[in-house]
Amino acid sequence: MQQNLEYILAIYETGSIRKAAERLHITQPALSIALRKAEESLGSPLFDRGCHPLELTPAGKICLDGIYQMRRIEQNMKAAVRDLSELNTGSLRIGGTQYFISYILPPVIRRYMQLYPEVELQLSEADSPLNIKKLLDHQLDLMLSTREYDPGEFEVCPVSQSTLFLSVPRDLARESGVLPWGLAREEVLSGAYLSRETLPDPSRLAGLPFILLPPESGLRKRSMRFFENAGFSPKTVLCVEQLVTAYHLSCCQIGAAFAPDSLICRNAGADVVYLKLDPSIAVCRFHIVTRKNHYLSNAAQKFIALCQEELSR
Repeated sequence: MQQNLEYILAIYETGSIRKAAERLHITQPALSIALRKAEESLGSPLFDRGCHPLELTPAGKICLDGIYQMRRIEQNMKAAVRDLSELNTGSLRIGGTQYFISYILPPVIRRYMQLYPEVELQLSEADSPLNIKKLLDHQLDLMLSTREYDPGEFEVCPVSQSTLFLSVPRDLARESGVLPWGLAREEVLSGAYLSRETLPDPSRLAGLPFILLPPESGLRKRSMRFFENAGFSPKTVLCVEQLVTAYHLSCCQIGAAFAPDSLICRNAGADVVYLKLDPSIAVCRFHIVTRKNHYLSNAAQKFIALCQEELSR
């Protein structure tokens, strides 16, 4: 039966009995006989012979789904046994944006490498949509993100959170009349901002030039909620791919940009002020995302535990 399932998968992937036979290194008649026996066993045809390339029948789709499930179970079993015998050896593939890889993970990675020097780490620095694709394509073991994910497809493990501010060049803050609400970097880092009020009338910001991320970005969606609540559409002076880039451009007096406290703490000389945002906009929760119903190696589990320990301080 197992061999017949491999035959069915090969026919589906090639779209042809002839091409599948060539791939499997068997004769076409032998493959046709094997397929017919499998269909008789299941009680229904699996392929529509009138289509070129061959297409699955409804029964064939159910059969293919079962084949993929059995493969996944087998892969998870092998991975679990291998991981048990290899203990801390192996590899771990981690995805994240430039912000996560450059500003959040370095201390975690340093300690992980000290604790588990035999584990090979691979970092994928890309935007979230690409990392999600890599995760689903089994090119990543886990990724860091602030987005919400479908619980039917992903496992989400909370790690920590940061606070988002609006970075505004001092001269622009003065011109727009919001300078009195501007926070210094020290007030952000010390937590003194907690006793400060948010901007009472966010529409004062309507004339500012804004540096935003692409429409598909989670931060862009959060930013648009801010503008919607403030009652104006932003004047976008630049649209950039990375959060880090937007913040550095703001520090160079080009425009206003949204920035988390984990970035603000690393830029001491910028002539900008920071505006406190409403908590519904400001609180960004970090989590680690993995595939649903996929075996999580010892290496991955230890990395997640270390992230929770290091980043929740």
